[in-house]
Amino acid sequence: IQFVVPSGNFGNLTAGLFAREMGLPFDSFVAATNMNDAAVRYINSAAYEPGQSIPTLSNAMDVGAPSNFVRVLEIFGHEYELVRDVLSAHSLTDGETVATMQRVWETYNYLIDPHTAVGWEIADRVGTADKTQVLIATASPIKFAAEITDASGIAVDNTAEIAHLQTRPQRKTSIPNEYDALIDVLNSRQI
Repeated sequence: IQFVVPSGNFGNLTAGLFAREMGLPFDSFVAATNMNDAAVRYINSAAYEPGQSIPTLSNAMDVGAPSNFVRVLEIFGHEYELVRDVLSAHSLTDGETVATMQRVWETYNYLIDPHTAVGWEIADRVGTADKTQVLIATASPIKFAAEITDASGIAVDNTAEIAHLQTRPQRKTSIPNEYDALIDVLNSRQI
């Protein structure tokens, strides 16, 4: 299995690596980034050099200095070759992101958000017959309706979806800041 993870601050990818360290049999992760490409530069040079954030269409991934990437390096003891054995990283421009959203819409009549588009295109580029890819998509295109319409020309009307969501009941569970209270809630399945 190869997980392709649209990555900004690397939280989801780091969680996947933690799961791997705990024994889940995953041996390949791909960090899909926009032009905020500190991980790509690390994979290509062995030097982690975070930078300033660059504004992009996939704005939730606009992290020039991803704090969780340091955790990634810690998982592997800062051993560059060990990181490269498990992790690859690739980036897209906004133009490539828009082209991917348009291609997916035209080919599959399926609307993806800019973040998923980064992952989709990179998955297409790096996929091989010996790996089953799993693309982690964490954003809804409805949230980015105006941005998608402006950038790609795909008309996105999110009013019906938002109206439907507003009819749903809100739920929350408040607990004290105590470990036993958390365990009690988890065991009662009241979440």
